[in-house]
Amino acid sequence: MWFHSCCSLCCVFSTSKMVWQNIRRFLRNPYFARTSHDRAAFSILIVGAQLALWYETCHVMQYYHADEIGTSAGSIAHVAFALFLYVNSLANVYKMIRTRVVCDLTALGVPEDADWPYCERCLSHCPPRAHHCRVCDVCVLKRDHHCWFGGCCVGHANHRYYICAISYMFIAAIYSNLYHLSFMLEQLEHLGRFGIPICITIPHFCAMFGFLSFYQFLVAVLSFIGVFLLGMFSWLILIQIAQIGSGQTRYERKRRDLMYNNGTIENIRAVFGERWYIAWLCPWISSPLPENGASFRVSELKTK
Repeated sequence: MWFHSCCSLCCVFSTSKMVWQNIRRFLRNPYFARTSHDRAAFSILIVGAQLALWYETCHVMQYYHADEIGTSAGSIAHVAFALFLYVNSLANVYKMIRTRVVCDLTALGVPEDADWPYCERCLSHCPPRAHHCRVCDVCVLKRDHHCWFGGCCVGHANHRYYICAISYMFIAAIYSNLYHLSFMLEQLEHLGRFGIPICITIPHFCAMFGFLSFYQFLVAVLSFIGVFLLGMFSWLILIQIAQIGSGQTRYERKRRDLMYNNGTIENIRAVFGERWYIAWLCPWISSPLPENGASFRVSELKTK
């Protein structure tokens, strides 16, 4: 019996490993989701996106339009806007993963400079603003951070897609919280004005003491997740706004380094490219970056 259990676990592990290897081949990113944390976070993102879309466009919308005959213009607009946010969020995540950010000087056509910082792990000199990622185990051009939910590093070439992804998710969080507010209040109206916030914060305790049915418990949990995600995306966007406004990466912000701060418009161009004013509309809009990832324009104040 133990032998069969061990064989089953080995089969599951091998199958899971093959699945992730195939995903990496499809995404053409051998560094994607190398750790169990990355794989779990990415899975939560994908499953959560499907659940959120179903909940808002099918379950909650059906509650609002249950008495209507046929399809109303309001329900069509709601589904269209929800799909727009859904597609753009995941499409930007896809582009973030697919875009190459590894420090490959040969591909860039840039010779190695002995004055650059030396990476003991990669055994080579890396350009300014490039840093080694312990998770991906590779140096990344203009590295900002490692994104668990994307399973990859955010750097020079894919920073735009990361910011657009969290921005669309932020808008989706605002919209979904406002859209299902009336639905949630009606389902939990027996709790009163003060009881509803408490039950949303600690729904498991309220369910244990009989204040919530199983269905009401699910509504409370989903409402809590919606509020939590709104707060999380707000925090992530504020971080990026502060960094872009100062022309910094996360490393440079910690060190208060303003060497690459060239003004608001130039800082935006350095992330979103030459067509920064429309690049946020769709991840497939071409917007070439002004720098190659190995050399960057230094602030005029630093050169004086």
